[in-house]
Amino acid sequence: MRVMASKPPAAARIAVLAGVVLLALVLASAKSPLGEAGFELLWFLVIFVVVIPVHELGHALAGALLGFQIRSVVVGIGPPLLAFEVAGVAVRVNVLPLAGVTMGSPRRKSWVRLRMWIFAAGGPAANLIFY
Repeated sequence: MRVMASKPPAAARIAVLAGVVLLALVLASAKSPLGEAGFELLWFLVIFVVVIPVHELGHALAGALLGFQIRSVVVGIGPPLLAFEVAGVAVRVNVLPLAGVTMGSPRRKSWVRLRMWIFAAGGPAANLIFY
């Protein structure tokens, strides 16, 4: 028999994320002895919140243009904050924006290796184009 742990409500998960951001803001203040480190933590969070979704959307767009079936796009790790569907693709945003994954599979078998390379390069290409 497997016992399932109860999942905290969405408001609690958002509160944890807001707490991390507020902690970074406090540490970044001039009155904090860790002002510079806190400022760097704050920018680290801001950069990852922007970079990871752009990167994953690059993979998804490249895959869709190559005829892949895009199954899901996940941004972040940890418990989910948001989950929704866009054009038949499950999208999930998790609490910590430190990683991401785009799940896609080719629908046809021609030129699979080349198309997989382009699918893999879609994320870094999106980062280069966006920045």
